Amino acid sequence: MQKVSDPLPETNIEQDLAECKINHIETYQFDTKKIESGIIEIIGNGTCGLMIISSQNVSGSAEYFIPSGSRRFDIIQWAKVFMEIKGRSIPVALEIVEKENKCWGPTRTNLARASLMDLASKLRNPVMRQDCNKSRLNRTVLFDYSQAYFSF
Repeated sequence: MQKVSDPLPETNIEQDLAECKINHIETYQFDTKKIESGIIEIIGNGTCGLMIISSQNVSGSAEYFIPSGSRRFDIIQWAKVFMEIKGRSIPVALEIVEKENKCWGPTRTNLARASLMDLASKLRNPVMRQDCNKSRLNRTVLFDYSQAYFSF
């Protein structure tokens, strides 16, 4: 039995993160017509959504916004670049994101980086891990408010 005065066991957080492999990535494209009023005024004809990266039943997420362009947005074509980080550890995935920055562009790079950092924070912090199940990542709600979805 460990006493209160005993030091906590040392853990190597970076080594722990190196062992956490990304096993699932999801991207949602929100249907702006279904989202609360006000957002349409902010995004106009742009596209917004959410990316979720998961490892060991813990998920990190980040939102994205793409201003309207002349082309129709295809979430599969846009998000398939992230397939390169699936199966990788978080540190390796972050290295790939930084290496692909010019090719992916700032929106995808920042989205992947933010999702990976959110995942790393939750994996490092047991309290955040417990709150992960109570978070905004309710798939039923996400599907209700999405017009497109891509998962791999």
